[in-house]
Amino acid sequence: MTQEQIQVTEIQALRMPAIAIRGLVMFPKMVLHFDVARQKSILALNQAMKGNQKIFLVTQKNSRVEEPGKEDLYTVGVVAKVKQILKAQGEAVRVVVEGKYRARMCELIRETPYYERLCQEMPMEPVDENKQELVDAYMRVIKDLFEDYSYYAPKMPKELVVNIIGSEDPVYISEYLTQNLGFSIEDKQMILEESSIRKRMEILSSLLRRENELLSIERSIAERVKEQVDRNQKEYYLREQLKAIHAELGEDEDSDQEIEQYRQKLKEMAPDEETEKKLTEEINKLSKMMYNSQEAMVSRNYLDTVFSLPWNHMTQERLDIHQAQEQLDADHYGLQKVKERILEILAVRKLEPNIKGQIICLVGPPGVGKTTLALWIAAACSRGLALPGGENKEPLTVLYQTAEDGLGDTIKPRLLESKADLQKIYTIDETDFPLSMLDHRIGEAIEKTQAQLMILDPMQAYLGEKVDMNRANEVRTVMKGLTKVANQTGCAIVLVGHLNKSQSTNSAQRGLGSMDFRAAARSVMLVGRLKNDRDVRVMVHDKSSLAPEGNSRGFTLDNGTLHWQEGYENLTADELLSGRSPDSKLTLAEQLILDTLDKHPVVPAKVMYRLAEQASISPRTLKEAKRNLTGYVESVRLANEWNWLRKE
Repeated sequence: MTQEQIQVTEIQALRMPAIAIRGLVMFPKMVLHFDVARQKSILALNQAMKGNQKIFLVTQKNSRVEEPGKEDLYTVGVVAKVKQILKAQGEAVRVVVEGKYRARMCELIRETPYYERLCQEMPMEPVDENKQELVDAYMRVIKDLFEDYSYYAPKMPKELVVNIIGSEDPVYISEYLTQNLGFSIEDKQMILEESSIRKRMEILSSLLRRENELLSIERSIAERVKEQVDRNQKEYYLREQLKAIHAELGEDEDSDQEIEQYRQKLKEMAPDEETEKKLTEEINKLSKMMYNSQEAMVSRNYLDTVFSLPWNHMTQERLDIHQAQEQLDADHYGLQKVKERILEILAVRKLEPNIKGQIICLVGPPGVGKTTLALWIAAACSRGLALPGGENKEPLTVLYQTAEDGLGDTIKPRLLESKADLQKIYTIDETDFPLSMLDHRIGEAIEKTQAQLMILDPMQAYLGEKVDMNRANEVRTVMKGLTKVANQTGCAIVLVGHLNKSQSTNSAQRGLGSMDFRAAARSVMLVGRLKNDRDVRVMVHDKSSLAPEGNSRGFTLDNGTLHWQEGYENLTADELLSGRSPDSKLTLAEQLILDTLDKHPVVPAKVMYRLAEQASISPRTLKEAKRNLTGYVESVRLANEWNWLRKE
């Protein structure tokens, strides 16, 4: 008998009907029930029942294919025995089968009226004695991983746990465990096709480790969602109590509805992480204020202005005067003076894109060199010298007004030391009547001298006798009038002021009094000292409404002479107020991020910012630290909130 004849005899012994199963992978020694609806599959079952009740089950690659060919099926399946056939709904039947052994599909014998195939049994390879210890080690690892899996999936059937923990058969464990866990069809088929026990153990341990990691992340996310739900329920209960309190006090009940409208607008806007954090903080702050308070009105106006902006929509600026006039006439009847003023502004923008005449605040604690810095700026501008980071320009006419030092005996000599051109520097006579920001003499002096820069030092001395710098309505009137003068004359006005004595490291909270000073200014420059180097002063660009914030600048004072220093370009306002150097703060922020993500794989961004605040780390420094850790940390939006994850 030839070798070819022997092979044919063996194949004919395994000739049997076949069924292509969808969404399932059958394993030997396993009992499985499923529904059969395709006519070919039902006829194959009937044929099996007429014979020895054996049938070849092979998994279909794509469950959507109704008439699978050879290329649509895996090559390895299981020979099973039909235990029971029950009538199901419609023409379908429910069959119970028991897997007997693995088999490889060899050849298609017939396609109609049912599938019949030649298949060959695939026994498991015996374990090499030299590799038995390795298999035993894999068994221990798999059982440990399965215990971890049971922790993350507490609803695991007890029968499954007992069978796995109590078994010492690697083949049984690999097949029983694979069939009963939530692996993909591809992963289950990979285990079924592998004949080496050692390789099976290796694949199974890798799959279990991956599933445990995924379940761990899912559990963490679920806990955070539950925590958020609990917190929301608590907030709902407290807000209902607040409503009852407001009703008893006779206060406006529309505040809660207003807060919810702001939250809905924020959700619809879909801003970036930084913007979302800032607006959320502002909305939360507004929700805790008295509805009719001055602070609530300021916060409400701020939010209304922000939400009215065309977020995520960009248009190209068009300065077509004729088209603008036609649009104004079509949309607005009358209002001739108003429309003329608008057209004048557009015409000025078209002729001079870089609009001059802005309010600049130069603030800092007493004794840090604000006046010296202002004198240096006045001297440099009078000679047309370049400011830090700029270029030489035409000399400017400067109005310098001070109430702290004697103009003649102190200011003039200091200007001369700075090599100022005194023919370009003027002052308003205050001998008979003190000057104030609403004084008509400011506008007249600017027009008479054609000044392009005016310095008021200190600004607190020029508010006026009856103006309280902490009252928003009074400060707003003064700043509005001064801004009008600056816009009409094109003269930049620098206000030198002192920070308040608050211990806060937030620059906005250490302002000049009312927040309207900061709101009216187009640019705010903060001057301060570092605790670790008292000889160095640093000027920080704390706010800019016209251009990106510039780099910070360090300087020293030598007998009143100013010298610029390098190495302080990245220092923030909050870091300057805290007195810490940028490097130490940045390093601290990076370490905070890494330590937190080592303990928790996923951390909400707002939690990270709160931890940074507790460590006296500014949001700007935290964001810079995150950028430095781009290869290790990423931001992901989960459950409508931003989260920071540690990259693997």
